[in-house]
Amino acid sequence: MVDVYRLLPKVTLNPMRPAVVAMTERSVRMPVALKNHSQYSCRGRLQLGGTEDWRLGLEDTLIELEPGSTKTVDVEFVPRRFDGKTTEISLHFLSHDGQVFDRQWTESQYDHIGRVGILPVAKLPALALPATKTQRSIAFLPGAGELSPEMLNGAGIEIQTIGEQDLLDGKVEAKVLWVGIRSLNISSRPEALKAALLRFAEQGGHVIMQYITVSGLANKEILPGLKLGRQRITQEKSIIKGQATQHPCLLKPFEIQGKDWEGWVQERGLYFAESWSPEWIPVLQGGDSGEPEQSGILLIRSHGRGKLVYTGLSFFRQIPAAVPGAYALLFNLLNMED
Repeated sequence: MVDVYRLLPKVTLNPMRPAVVAMTERSVRMPVALKNHSQYSCRGRLQLGGTEDWRLGLEDTLIELEPGSTKTVDVEFVPRRFDGKTTEISLHFLSHDGQVFDRQWTESQYDHIGRVGILPVAKLPALALPATKTQRSIAFLPGAGELSPEMLNGAGIEIQTIGEQDLLDGKVEAKVLWVGIRSLNISSRPEALKAALLRFAEQGGHVIMQYITVSGLANKEILPGLKLGRQRITQEKSIIKGQATQHPCLLKPFEIQGKDWEGWVQERGLYFAESWSPEWIPVLQGGDSGEPEQSGILLIRSHGRGKLVYTGLSFFRQIPAAVPGAYALLFNLLNMED
């Protein structure tokens, strides 16, 4: 029999979101879990490092940690300037006896190797992007799982999460309905869900649908006149440019420029539209090097008294990574005028 020992720092600290983003408020709050791994009590203060652009709102607050306990602290992050640039910040816990603890503790369980833990430095991206608080009511219909709504709520943009049944019953009281990734793929009633989305738009709402996969769908026409394909742009530095350059979603509140496509992670997007009727406006175009350009990246049309939007852009990856251009474009889409 093998005895397994864990060597851990006395205190670890785990931010509960992957990034700090402030947009419509002068500061943003995030829970941070502090764990005392020792058998002795500990007290100290949270401190911020890595940048002069941010400060903590509770730097002088003394935090008491009982032996073996975990305490979640609501931490206020205050940007000193709203410059629209992503920087990296680090957190550390300075104990009363002068020790500095700056590690997160993450543990996973795998059948083939058992329990595995890692101790990365407690650091995360931070973005302060100036935006005026919108009065527009926004609802989010969850898809296959993403952190984007939680991140935007944390940034000061109020988003209400709804259930599929709320939409089917016509009980969504919002101007904008933001639909999570692969929503139709995970629904047990995809055709009923599509019909409910169209009713929402017909009655004056804006529907923003994120990527859907063709796998398992009986009909590739996921919205009227728009057929889904398998096209994607996998190179995160591929050139993206405006096709409908005067479309409002590229101009306000943020003017989307070349710099807004910098810093994207892993990919540009996937499962773009392969064909569409004349009612749809292709807003963007781009492609991987050596590949044909794609125009089904972001499409918008009127429907009834409202609007339909389909996009394969990978907002679900960019928003948790605090990519400024992704926040700017998504903010524009959420605030499009009729």
